[in-house]
Amino acid sequence: NCSHLGNDTERWVSYICEEAHAKSAHPQMLPFRCRVPTVQKIKIWGHSYASVDPESSARFVEKYFGAKRLKDIRGDCGAREIEVQYPSFDDYRGGGLHIKFVNNPSKPAGKYDIAAFVKSMALLYGNLSDNSGHHWNQFFDSHLGFYVPKVVGMVEAFMHDGVQFFTGLSSGL
Repeated sequence: NCSHLGNDTERWVSYICEEAHAKSAHPQMLPFRCRVPTVQKIKIWGHSYASVDPESSARFVEKYFGAKRLKDIRGDCGAREIEVQYPSFDDYRGGGLHIKFVNNPSKPAGKYDIAAFVKSMALLYGNLSDNSGHHWNQFFDSHLGFYVPKVVGMVEAFMHDGVQFFTGLSSGL
């Protein structure tokens, strides 16, 4: 940009708020960010996923996404939790998400447990890599997005290794 403000978002916010204050002294007329005294930075740092095989889940993200294993906890009752961290970036993308893959076979789950859910997804949707765009449902829309610097290389690796994946009808992959 050609302004004196550069790429510092806080400088831009200050500038916009000064302009808004000059135009209206009434607080309700100001942009919300100008009415909040400090920025509340909320950062999602991770997520937990139930997994029928935490080891395979962790190996998958290590191989294809460059994640690094942080913890491997084994409980007395057969439970297991593996925590990995995705790569970090020194720019606006941030990265560095922590993901936990958890399995606790002794936890009561009823008839529709994790293994049954995995089987139902295979029966309902089959091979997700046909790219027809008709595989969307609420499960697939509940996701955690992250940046992949070389997405074409990742897709080529998926295709080479026979990993099933799907793309949407947007300009994504």
